[in-house]
Amino acid sequence: MDDDLRGDDMDRLLIDYLPNFMQEYKQIKEIMKVQQPQINAAWHSANKVLQEQYINTATDEGLRRLEKIYNITIKEEDSIETRRAMFLLKLGTVDNPTLKVISNKLNEILQGKEFYLIVNYSRYAVSILIPTATQAILDATVEYLRKIIPANLTITADILTQYIALGAYTHETLGAYTHEEISKGDMNL
Repeated sequence: MDDDLRGDDMDRLLIDYLPNFMQEYKQIKEIMKVQQPQINAAWHSANKVLQEQYINTATDEGLRRLEKIYNITIKEEDSIETRRAMFLLKLGTVDNPTLKVISNKLNEILQGKEFYLIVNYSRYAVSILIPTATQAILDATVEYLRKIIPANLTITADILTQYIALGAYTHETLGAYTHEEISKGDMNL
């Protein structure tokens, strides 16, 4: 087999679909060589369409289409990862969720990133701490939890890195900053 017949998609060669005796003719090889790029482009387009159908694999183009369909507004600074998480949160409501179901859904949404889901049964409170989240993901997570957990539970959420990073400072040092400056990380420590 001539290497010049191979296109971008090495496992889908037109010439391989022909009977062996036809693969030997020079004219047939040339015809297949000319048509191979068009077939590769068609396969690439088909794969791209399939990829754009699923939130976890959609690119910016697919996410824009879904945002238009579901009337979701995004911010310019939202990354693709943030947008995917927001879709999964918006579309992933569950009837009568258990703690395990909620935990699994959050694990899927946060794409395996570490998080802490704490339930205080005596105070009817649910807290979630996410170490590596943007504010948009955190807000979308709270909105998702508000939809699925019972109304008598209070929800608190925060980005855990703030607790870890600020643990080394005294109350006196942090007292020089407002709550907003601390939560946004706008401090010169």
